[in-house]
Amino acid sequence: MQKRHRIAGNRMMLFIISLSLLICTGTTAAADREQTLQIGYIGSDIGGLDPARNALSQDLFMIRNIFSGLVKYKPGTIDFEPDLAKSWEISSDGVRYTFHLREDVNWHKDFGKFKASDVKYTFERNMDTKTASPWRKELEKVEKIETPDDYTVIITLEKPYPAFLHTLVGVRQGAIVSQKAIEQFGKDAPRNPIGTGPFVMEKYTPRDRVVLASNHEYYAGPPKLSKAVMRFIPEQSVALMALQRGELHFVEYLPNDENIIRELRDSGVIVDAQKEGVWLHLTFNIRSDAFSDVRVRRAVAHGINRDDHVKAYAHMAQPFHSLVPLNYWGQTEDIPKYEYSPERAKALLKEAGKENLTFTITYTSIDIYERFVTTFEQQMRDIGVIVKMDPRPAIMKAIQEGVYIECGPYVPARAPDADIPLTQFWLSDNFPPGLNFAYYKNPKVDELIVEARHEANESTRRRMYREIQQILAEDVPGVGIIMINRPYGVRPEVKGVEGGTVDPIWCLDLYSVYLE
Repeated sequence: MQKRHRIAGNRMMLFIISLSLLICTGTTAAADREQTLQIGYIGSDIGGLDPARNALSQDLFMIRNIFSGLVKYKPGTIDFEPDLAKSWEISSDGVRYTFHLREDVNWHKDFGKFKASDVKYTFERNMDTKTASPWRKELEKVEKIETPDDYTVIITLEKPYPAFLHTLVGVRQGAIVSQKAIEQFGKDAPRNPIGTGPFVMEKYTPRDRVVLASNHEYYAGPPKLSKAVMRFIPEQSVALMALQRGELHFVEYLPNDENIIRELRDSGVIVDAQKEGVWLHLTFNIRSDAFSDVRVRRAVAHGINRDDHVKAYAHMAQPFHSLVPLNYWGQTEDIPKYEYSPERAKALLKEAGKENLTFTITYTSIDIYERFVTTFEQQMRDIGVIVKMDPRPAIMKAIQEGVYIECGPYVPARAPDADIPLTQFWLSDNFPPGLNFAYYKNPKVDELIVEARHEANESTRRRMYREIQQILAEDVPGVGIIMINRPYGVRPEVKGVEGGTVDPIWCLDLYSVYLE
């Protein structure tokens, strides 16, 4: 009976969404003529579109398409190409970056010309502790920012930082904001994003949709789409039915479920996957009573069977152990590993006097987290540990808001250099509202992270990262679990979704997408 009620409810919700889509865009054919892309997001709302504070994946999607950075990646690569900076030079000692800015860029909605002062304001705002940006550490080695004229920016670092350009790509701390807009909107700025990117936010309806409109003044020329509408659909089954029926053109984060993927493909939906960049690691709060003893953290690590997690993600995952993800520059698996052994886990718990261990796991209540948590809870039960569930709308937002977290999985995607995950998650200067919610502090690790960040010799830098990862594996403030290939579904009439247009770090780039 409950199942019939659920199905009926989903059908009613689909009817409502379908009707709303028709009202918004006319028929699907009319939407095609108008080049309006309908995007479904399985979730309830955005978090906020201030790049300095964004916390949710749907925020990143919007930020990528509304804002620009000084540089960007060439599609499908991690090679840099110009964005707001048309060219740049790096001094021979690696500390002075001179950016020559485009002079043909305007802010959205008549907020004036883009100038060097906006770049300086953006980075200094992100570096200000009052902003409480979780990305502040990405810019901490900036010594000064100079603007000798309206279209030149000179950034001087305290020391060389080989990965610095990665921090300037146009999302998070790299997305350039309008000083005038931030100051005018104040606390309402996250709901009134003003960028220079290919799309302008035309309308935001809380818990319903965001409408993006083509920026006809975009420096590279207007995008092919006239509009893109992101619809927030809390019920996964409703979003998938809408995709099958053609009421949605694109759903980025499909569940890693073999049956669902097969059903979508059978209905004509093209299913592909973002193949690199997204990983899942588990963090232990080492200040908590449950995890203050390293033997307990090692016991939990021994209780994790990664093969079970690969299966839980429809075999669209690869196991790993380090706290730097696979295929990131400087990553190594040459570390102490805690292979699956329930017997060893139980022995360590007994040795630590924690045979009746109970702890709470805090996680984001969406499919990609829930698959891990469900399997993990069973694995812990097998070693005699009780896990209490604490689902949240977004774990990152909970961290920023100071919620006490005893243990939590995290599913990030970052620029592929070891410095970035090591700095964000394991440097002691990055305690909450930063992302080191393990409250892990090891002076040797801190020292090596900072030294490696400024080491120009690649082989020396690799050795440093290997040593850091080995120390982390001994201390176990967290454990790497799996790399995840995140599937997405797209209707066959959608073109331009290839060649790096959809990537795991920065989401869907709408600029070259169109409807046929």
